[in-house]
Amino acid sequence: MTKFKITEVNKSINLMHYVDVDMGMFKVEAICHTFLYPAKDTEWGADINDTELMFFINDKRCKYVGFKELYDQLHGDGSFKVFEANTIACVEDVVAKQIVKEYPGTDVNF
Repeated sequence: MTKFKITEVNKSINLMHYVDVDMGMFKVEAICHTFLYPAKDTEWGADINDTELMFFINDKRCKYVGFKELYDQLHGDGSFKVFEANTIACVEDVVAKQIVKEYPGTDVNF
């Protein structure tokens, strides 16, 4: 008879936070992927792994490349890269605060 033995249980959780950012003339929707896991020094630890941005004008989704080109044309070459990095940083900060609120004492890395 074959015997099965569970040797370990991973109690990690994958979280996805959806964030709407109203920029006035356009909107950004972000999906932030986070890995929540039991930690040694705190009850939980969290790693924000990836943040995806989607851009909307008049509630219609824009192609990433098209929005990037338009943004750079309006604000100067390379400005989209700075805008994107700043937006991701702000979204991840909001998500980190929410994670700490949901799981007090969590150490969030991003």
